[in-house]
Amino acid sequence: MLASSSYVVAPITVSTGVIGLVHGSRTTGEALDAMVRDVLGAFARSSGMLFERVTLADRLREQKSLLIQRLQQEAREAELLEHADVRFVDENSTRWAVAPTGGLNEDPDTSALGSLTAREREVFALVARGASNADIAEELVISHFTVKTHVKKILRKLGARNRSEAIYRYVAMTDSRNSGSR
Repeated sequence: MLASSSYVVAPITVSTGVIGLVHGSRTTGEALDAMVRDVLGAFARSSGMLFERVTLADRLREQKSLLIQRLQQEAREAELLEHADVRFVDENSTRWAVAPTGGLNEDPDTSALGSLTAREREVFALVARGASNADIAEELVISHFTVKTHVKKILRKLGARNRSEAIYRYVAMTDSRNSGSR
């Protein structure tokens, strides 16, 4: 480049900014004309578009893989609930109960509900309604990291592996409390 008589640079750009530079020079006495500069510029633009396409294709593959993993996890959780006997407590009630049919291995520990803090009970009520971590964070005006922490503590205290099992255990616990007090 030091011995060049003519030199041009074209930026390789993507939506987030410049990711590289394409350099062109001529060592002969001729100057680079407009056509050479235009070709170099077109090469730089197409390189940027190609880079962005490859990056987006990689992100799409990652998202597809993550989606498949989550759907498989949901299917496994649904299988746990497949053997549950769901019925209404009485014909005039909209409250429902789940009777264990051998799907889960242990009787519910009703004292576990008492071990939840007031905030954990708030979070758990929203989990039971099917709210996402983002929805819970927004409603309770806390960060989604705090929601995750509360959910982990709730699962641990209830002895559940996931949200679905926690809801199952909650219903079983409250049903056993209600039937025991009758």
